[in-house]
Amino acid sequence: MTESWLLLDGAAIRQRAGNPRGRQPIPLPPPGEVERIGNPKERLQRCLLEAAAATGRRRREVRQRCNSHRRELLNGLDPAGPVSRLRGWREMVDEIDKVAARLGR
Repeated sequence: MTESWLLLDGAAIRQRAGNPRGRQPIPLPPPGEVERIGNPKERLQRCLLEAAAATGRRRREVRQRCNSHRRELLNGLDPAGPVSRLRGWREMVDEIDKVAARLGR
């Protein structure tokens, strides 16, 4: 599910792909559909590759760094941004709050 949340920020994907000013379209899903994507990891990788607009060795480098890019995107995720409107995100935050409350007692 985490990868699907990362598909909400096209600008961050372009930045991680090394092409922040790119204009080529990247296959981002509509925000209301990100949690229903069948294989969000694959979709994120495809978005990173398209955003890089690279060929040859540079494209292979972007593909090889997908795990690193995913971590960097997750670190930059704004918890108050568009992800906060998604049901899965809210459920995760609620669970974390419950656990934190139990540990704090």
